[in-house]
Amino acid sequence: MILTALLLIGKVLLILFIIILLLFLLLLFFPVTYRISLKKKEKLEVSGKVDYLFSIFRIRYQYPEPGVPKIKILWFSFGGKQSQDTKTTAEGHSPKKPKKQKKRKNRSETIEQEISTDKKQKIIAASEQESTYDQQAEDVKQTENPFFFRKIIRFLKKLWKGFTSFLYTWKALCDKIEKIPVVLHEVQEFMQSDECKNFIAVSGKEIPFLWRHIRPRKVCGTLEFGFEDPADTGYVLALFSMIIYPGLGKGLAVQPDFQKEALEADLEIRGHFEVFFIAYVCLKIYFAGEFQKVRKLLFTELDKWREQLL
Repeated sequence: MILTALLLIGKVLLILFIIILLLFLLLLFFPVTYRISLKKKEKLEVSGKVDYLFSIFRIRYQYPEPGVPKIKILWFSFGGKQSQDTKTTAEGHSPKKPKKQKKRKNRSETIEQEISTDKKQKIIAASEQESTYDQQAEDVKQTENPFFFRKIIRFLKKLWKGFTSFLYTWKALCDKIEKIPVVLHEVQEFMQSDECKNFIAVSGKEIPFLWRHIRPRKVCGTLEFGFEDPADTGYVLALFSMIIYPGLGKGLAVQPDFQKEALEADLEIRGHFEVFFIAYVCLKIYFAGEFQKVRKLLFTELDKWREQLL
């Protein structure tokens, strides 16, 4: 009984392990398909689609509207939400206006009478007190002269304080600006260090391998371009015929314009790649000794640059 139970548990665990392994391999080797369409006449229009695992995971993007990528996993969506204001304007609905309260006629008439009597009383009082305003104003000026000088002194003190704080901030800003060339020189030295050069050399060897697996499989459409100088148009056309056309441009119709500056395009790009190859290249670069050396050197240099600029 014990042996049969152990055998049963072992078989169940083995089946679960095989299922998990198959799912893991499916995630690694299932292709991620992408499709990009680009149109340029008067304005640029771009739309992109990414599908993975039978469209269980998908990304949609459109430019210029809405201009935000929309991510969907099964029935759950993330991003690409519009604000309520844009939705109401798009649907053509305007917010409801509050209803005006109706006033009774009798009450409005009494209020108008009270306002008219108040206005008359105010006019009479203003005419009686008009003669005394001049004398009071002169008395106030004589009494407020010392307070006026105090306000001027306070204003001058605030002005001097603001001027000194401005000079202090300007001096600190000038000191930081003077340190920027020093930091840029140190960044240049970091890029020219042996650790960084070795890391770039190791990473550069993996780029062609990665490009072979993620490059577009199909590029079709039309492209019309031209520059002010016809020589520049010829140079770009030569580069296209030597580099892009042999691998990608067989379904692309290119029309150069040597007379004027122009750019019109109607392109569609399709391709696919496997997650395994991207993970393989990233892990290979990460566990390389050159990456660890560059990472340590970069962290130390970042602390130094932060202290100099802040």
